[in-house]
Amino acid sequence: MSIGIVQDIYISEFEGHTMVRMQSVVVNSRGIVGDRYFRGKGHWSSFPDQTGSALTLIASEVIESSSFEGPLLRRNVVTSGLDLVELIGHEFAIGSIRCFGVRPCLPCKYLEDIIGRDFRKEHDGIRGGLRVDVLKGGLVAIGDPIEVIG
Repeated sequence: MSIGIVQDIYISEFEGHTMVRMQSVVVNSRGIVGDRYFRGKGHWSSFPDQTGSALTLIASEVIESSSFEGPLLRRNVVTSGLDLVELIGHEFAIGSIRCFGVRPCLPCKYLEDIIGRDFRKEHDGIRGGLRVDVLKGGLVAIGDPIEVIG
């Protein structure tokens, strides 16, 4: 049973660079091939706890309620029709890949500095997104289903 879909996919080669919309991406346990975190060049790449750093998801409903464009919020995968809280602690599929929902991707001061607005106050907790580990890599494309496994 499909519980959501991939609405958009974004990557950025380096920290602070513009996020670029992709139609499809190759993903492995380190993340999206070509993305800053896959390359170890993201703002949080040296953070001691790297669990959940392979992918970041954000719900399209959060983007719509924030009045920001999707790439400005710096998450990799924009989802639609899905409550990200329900994925924490569960295995799920995004297209052909298998993932595990680790923890919320809380809005941070770095993100606020980029967007120039108090996003943390407006969108606390899970509304900032979800951090995900990749258990099995593959191809992810816009329109792919997102399904809980088991």
